[in-house]
Amino acid sequence: MTTSPVEAQQTAQVTIQGAIKAHGGEENLAKTVTGSLAAKSTMALGNIETSMSWEETFDLPHRYYRKISGQLMGRDFSMEYAISDGSGWIRQNGGEAKEYKGEKQPLERSWNAFLAMLPLCLGDGVKLQAAGEEKVDGREAVGVKIQGEVVGSEAIFFFDKKTGLLVKSRRRIQHPLSREEVEGEVLYSDFKKVSDVQYPHRITIYVSGKKVGDMEITRIEFLKQIDDHLFDKP
Repeated sequence: MTTSPVEAQQTAQVTIQGAIKAHGGEENLAKTVTGSLAAKSTMALGNIETSMSWEETFDLPHRYYRKISGQLMGRDFSMEYAISDGSGWIRQNGGEAKEYKGEKQPLERSWNAFLAMLPLCLGDGVKLQAAGEEKVDGREAVGVKIQGEVVGSEAIFFFDKKTGLLVKSRRRIQHPLSREEVEGEVLYSDFKKVSDVQYPHRITIYVSGKKVGDMEITRIEFLKQIDDHLFDKP
């Protein structure tokens, strides 16, 4: 029996609504755009591999501060930067802080805004469609195709059939090393409750079937406001 477009839309809406509830509810998900975290990761681009750890304070989509240290091709490196609406300052390896001029980025371009985006997927102008089922890490997951500015253009989100949690996204992303726009898959796992939000503490990125990034969040907290002084140029 063929599913009509209206039925596919309704099924997709129910799936998104269930995911919002499973992750902690719309009010709690709104908290996830402001906070601080610590993480460690490994990334790869061809034969180039890097391992790093970082601290990040964020108030999305407007501003974020990051302090990164690690090894790239066997050499130590560090980077620190603070960006407000696309502009700010950056310094490398403990050197002089330099002005940075970029472009203001929408919420969907923030790597850690994936849960805050879920309620927005139910908004006006967003087209939803059931996108079948597949296994993610050995567990059955149901897909929802999302079209609209809320995801940039188009994406497919996959939700665990039993828990309702977001376990994978398939969309255009920035490669974690080259920063080029690529078609990628991001897997979310190791969920833990943080301020009543079920938040993944492991995020794994694949491009063309190859793992290019693996990140473990070691600490995360959501805040009502962040320290403005983090954005003062040293």
